[in-house]
Amino acid sequence: MRHFIAFIGLMLLTSCASTVGTHPFASDKQRVYVQGTYTPGANWTLPRPRQSRFFRVDDAGFLVLKNKGAAFYLRAGVPEHRTTTYYVRIEYDNPQDASHPFANDLDLEPDMDRVVFTSPDVVWGIQNYQTYTIRVSVFTDRESKQPIDTLIQPLRAYVDTTTGEVRVYNEMR
Repeated sequence: MRHFIAFIGLMLLTSCASTVGTHPFASDKQRVYVQGTYTPGANWTLPRPRQSRFFRVDDAGFLVLKNKGAAFYLRAGVPEHRTTTYYVRIEYDNPQDASHPFANDLDLEPDMDRVVFTSPDVVWGIQNYQTYTIRVSVFTDRESKQPIDTLIQPLRAYVDTTTGEVRVYNEMR
């Protein structure tokens, strides 16, 4: 009986261990979203969506593109009504060189009530289970140096791009 219980325990450990690894990304879909922030029913240890004066994050994570790689994404609502256009600069952690984040920008028009930000290219060097940051800064115009609002959204990676191929955490496919 003791051997049987040990065998069952070993089988459980082995099956659990296999769900903690990664696997190469293979999907018929052209893109897959891998969430890196908390939503009800998700892993409760994930970073919570943040809010600032200009943005309310719905979710953030990684966009896995078939045969290309993985890119950061952030979806947010724009709760405050505006009558002016603002300049927005978005910076994404660069896992291979922290001193040179990826960046892009946009003009936040008064009629925009939702935005989706994605890194300007696929990102290599993302490590499974690491926490990365997307920083969104709002300026009065393109020449301004001091932001009037800043949103810093941490997100957990359930993808890995350190091996030259995209690997996705098993339970987050």
